[in-house]
Amino acid sequence: MKSIRKKIIRDCMGACIALSSLWLLACSSEVKPDPIGDPVVEGFSPEVGRAGTELIIRGNHFGDDVERVKVSVNNISAQVLAVTATKIYALVPAAAGTGAVKVTIDSKEFQPTASFTYEFVRKVQTYSGSGAAVSVDGSLRQASFNRPYWLAYDRKDDALFVLEEGRRVRRIKDGRVETVASLSGSINNPRSISMSLSADTLFIGNDNAGNNNNVSVAILTRNTGFRVQEDYVRSTNETRHVNFAGVHPVDGTLMFYCWPRKLYTWNKTENRVELLQDLVNVAGISGDYYANFSFSPDGREIYLVVKYPFIGVLKAGYDASSKRIVNGFQRLAGTGSWGARDGQGTEASFDQPAQSVVAADGSIFIAEKYNHMVRRVTPAGAVTRYAGDGGPGNQGFLEGDQFAAKFNEPEGIAIDKDGNIFIADLRNSRIRVIREE
Repeated sequence: MKSIRKKIIRDCMGACIALSSLWLLACSSEVKPDPIGDPVVEGFSPEVGRAGTELIIRGNHFGDDVERVKVSVNNISAQVLAVTATKIYALVPAAAGTGAVKVTIDSKEFQPTASFTYEFVRKVQTYSGSGAAVSVDGSLRQASFNRPYWLAYDRKDDALFVLEEGRRVRRIKDGRVETVASLSGSINNPRSISMSLSADTLFIGNDNAGNNNNVSVAILTRNTGFRVQEDYVRSTNETRHVNFAGVHPVDGTLMFYCWPRKLYTWNKTENRVELLQDLVNVAGISGDYYANFSFSPDGREIYLVVKYPFIGVLKAGYDASSKRIVNGFQRLAGTGSWGARDGQGTEASFDQPAQSVVAADGSIFIAEKYNHMVRRVTPAGAVTRYAGDGGPGNQGFLEGDQFAAKFNEPEGIAIDKDGNIFIADLRNSRIRVIREE
């Protein structure tokens, strides 16, 4: 009887175990527990940095599959390096700018409250030119320039025009350098080039050194491929020494500064020159001087960058409706004598400031020849070194960080549509570029 009872008990226990197993299998097929859980993004660090900064995004349930995760900074895709359950590692992309950090895991997007503050780094590099002082056309790396000294940007073609010694006008376009014009005849001493408001005419300012029968301003036009030199403004006794010819950024009026101290406009309707301003009575300045000018983006301020013997920046208001200078020129920056000091207004000093250009934010950038650097002047007159390990006697050639890089008598400067700053580095016979990365 006992053996029969034991057998019945064993059979019952086996049946219970089998039933329990079947129940567990049924439950497992209906309920699939999530071993990871829903992802949670809590924040990231650091919140400030440059290109290449490693972001650490904190949270939970990230898994470990890099392919599931995407990260962007200011809507620019970032490289994801690694993923753990609680952290995502990603690199800040170049030129990302300041903006939101977004994390996408599968189809779920997360955006922490804080934004990432991008710190731009300025780098100076050779844009084109071998360094040999000869004129050779070709690709950016094959081409050579013969002491380039003035620049003009063509926004229609995103091209750069270069005026170099030997009276040649070169053009950098689509990654190649070509000679578009060899100036001759009436243009015996070209000082500057600048683009018209329509970007269809390149104006050439000419200092013809005493010949009243020559040309003050000549032109190259788009319809000739900028290859055919044409006379535009004939010289008179007073307008023969053109230091610079440029245009108003709003109405396109052609203006030119002439040594000794006079600013003129060209009345296109009546085909004649008109005196805009005689600078003989500017307070604190005596003697004659060489200069060029640029305008604020809205055209309401004109800045006269004076090269020598007075050295500094003058500022005046400009009324575009009447085409007149308002309240005369005043000193904005510079002691008036040689030096290399940053500072506010007339506490700062320059040495042979050459071509100037104004950025979209109103900053005036100046290629400073004998200080071998690029300076920035705010509309309020604050002067700072922008690029170049400059100062008297500190010339050379070196690429790299903005303040470690070296120039050798930079004279020309231009800004393209992306804010890149190009420099005609005269004695290095190169076109350099300052980029923010």
